[in-house]
Formats: sequence, structure tokens, C-alpha cells
Amino acid sequence: MGFEFRSEPPERIFDRESAAQITDALRTRFGQSLNLGKKRRLFQRSDELPWPAWAAMQKLAAKHLGEAETRHIQAVDAWLGVYLPVATEPDLIPLAAPGGPQIEINGGGEIDPKLLVALGSAVEKLKRDMPAPSLQVASLPAAHAEAAALLGRLGIPA
Repeated sequence: MGFEFRSEPPERIFDRESAAQITDALRTRFGQSLNLGKKRRLFQRSDELPWPAWAAMQKLAAKHLGEAETRHIQAVDAWLGVYLPVATEPDLIPLAAPGGPQIEINGGGEIDPKLLVALGSAVEKLKRDMPAPSLQVASLPAAHAEAAALLGRLGIPA
């Protein structure tokens, strides 16, 4: 499992539709002047870490500094999250629902038609009940300060 920290525009990280949606959501929330990276100035660091490494680091930070003192580190999980180069409180920015899971049920073969109806109903319920995705956001300068405090507490030079 890899751990990757990337600093680049959304269109270099996400597919075209997701990048446009995320860019629009961020610019709506933080203004059109929000720096989302420059296409020619990229930073990327990728290390092979076990999957739970980010959560373990979050727990370590909370243990040594407390939840309140590490709220920016705690705010972003390892999936759909972003640290922005602005002073902001951790937040969730709602994104438009992608329309639910794309599941095709084909009635060919020896499948009982009653089972197909039941599966179709279950998929429709899943689509209705599925929460809309949200983008986790936090402040990069604040997360950097929290990480520096953690390193200091652990006696590791920053």
C-alpha cells in the first residue's frame, strides 16, 4: 500500500469531472483567488507504508498533543481530503452525488425473475440512502504547525 502526498492542481489528481466539481466547490467556498497549484510547479512524495499508517500517525498526534491541538491533522482521512494553503477551520464541503452505484442487473440465464426484482429494489434503496460525498478540508499551514509540534514533542528535529 502506498502513501502519497501530492501538491498539484485537482485536474492532475482526479478525473476531469471530479476535478471540475472539486475545483468549483473549493472556489465557491474559499474564493476564486484560492491557489490550487500550478501545472508546472509540482511536488509529490510517495512512500510505501502500511495502509493504517496515516490513522496511526493521527492517533500518535492526539496521544501526545491532544485532539484539540491536532484538529487539522485529524480532519483529513486518507481518501477524499485536501490541505489548503489558507487559514481555515477543518470542514466538510459537500459534493454532488455521483448518482449512486452503477450496477446493471441482466436477466439472462437461469436467474429467478423474483430475485432480479428484489435485487433491483435493494439497489434503488441503496442509491436513495447513500450519503452524498464530501471533501474534507483543513489548513496546510495549521497542519504543518501541528506536525512540527508533534516532532518537537517526540524529540525529532523538524
